[in-house]
Amino acid sequence: MHKTVPKSYFLSLVRVSTLVVAGGALLTAAGFYLAPHDRVESYADSYRLLAELDHALVTRSLALFFFTLLLMLAGVVVISIAYSHRVAGPLHKLGMHARKIASGDLTKQVRLRSNDVVHELADDINSLSNRYRGLLARLDMKTRELSAILDDSGKQASQRDGDALTGEIAERIEEIRSLVNQIRL
Repeated sequence: MHKTVPKSYFLSLVRVSTLVVAGGALLTAAGFYLAPHDRVESYADSYRLLAELDHALVTRSLALFFFTLLLMLAGVVVISIAYSHRVAGPLHKLGMHARKIASGDLTKQVRLRSNDVVHELADDINSLSNRYRGLLARLDMKTRELSAILDDSGKQASQRDGDALTGEIAERIEEIRSLVNQIRL
């Protein structure tokens, strides 16, 4: 049994998302580290500096938070688009091909990129399509043989033995039934 989406797909998504979050955390830490450090001469200067630092800390923290949030959201959007393109595009192609098969067109093959996650499913659909195309060709051949026997029996009714003709027709009908049973889903 083939899996449609490999296990590595989810792990890869988690790995990339973790890298985006870690990158945002590193940018925040760098912002705090690079913040200016002033020396204080008196208590009054200390209180004034604390008030200024409090305001600057809140302002910069909010700015860094929103920048990190924006960076993370952009990363999530890019990752989502990339992974959905990798899954949704091939699934759309498979759906179109399945509709073609349902309408009776077994001549086309599904062509996907080798790294698409549903590549094995596409190969299975192609195998199914090829098998049915072969079975339908054999069914068509057996039907033509039966038709030729019936045409031939009408022309040579007096020359041929009726039991032999009936046996030959019954044999072809049984072959056709066998092929039809193989085609049923």
